[in-house]
Amino acid sequence: MVKIGLIADIQYADREDKGFCLFRSSLDRLGQLVDLFNDEGVDLVVQLGDLVDGNGSDDEGLERTRKELDQVLAVLADLDAPSEHVIGNHCLSLPRAELLKRLGLQQAQRAIEVKGQRILLLDSLAVSLFDKDLDPSALAEAKAALAHQPDSGAPWAMDWNGALGERQREWLKQELARPNPASLLLCHHPIYPPAARAQFLAWDHQEVLQLLDAEGSQPVTWASGHDHRGGRAADGANLYLTLPGLVGAKQVCGLERIERGAIELFVPQH
Repeated sequence: MVKIGLIADIQYADREDKGFCLFRSSLDRLGQLVDLFNDEGVDLVVQLGDLVDGNGSDDEGLERTRKELDQVLAVLADLDAPSEHVIGNHCLSLPRAELLKRLGLQQAQRAIEVKGQRILLLDSLAVSLFDKDLDPSALAEAKAALAHQPDSGAPWAMDWNGALGERQREWLKQELARPNPASLLLCHHPIYPPAARAQFLAWDHQEVLQLLDAEGSQPVTWASGHDHRGGRAADGANLYLTLPGLVGAKQVCGLERIERGAIELFVPQH
């Protein structure tokens, strides 16, 4: 079995709490999770996006965000297992190129293997208005994707969401057609309406679901964050898991184990 620990929406900021977001104490809860993952002996920990909350795009705000990101990464450095990162919308408070460099990534979308198990890390902000580094063609695709949603007044047509985009969906289609395709797909945005509130779904969630539901497709687990309330639902053999945001948790009570084939997922219990 491959043991994978998951974390979503740490969203740390050195500021006072606001609403359900307990910004400053999020770092303490992250430290508790690191200890739990170490005790469990997981093989990998994946952070599902929104490491920090962000402080605006002026020079002072960017410098504060850099400092806060360094604080989060310092806590994650205490993990015994390696860690991987999925990009969230708040992560893009920093320019994408700088963010990827700080996280040690060549690109956000990628496939990895852990003990022979293939895992896909997806970028649901590849097409978005949140990314200040978009080239003109990608920006045009983002504006078109937001403006031409199939449902008039779609609740997910929000600028804090984004899409995998046509190019990444084609890559995903090819990955799913492999002889031994990945069974675990990790992404910041949820895609299955029963597992998350509609205003937090990826813009192209319907197109992605069609790929996962195609005839002959193997069962998958799609784990995401973004909707801090969390949720989960099954669609046939597929499981859609939305982790509650760590920033909104008053305490960490332990880890829940979810067995999916040859993979064991360990998710925080708040």
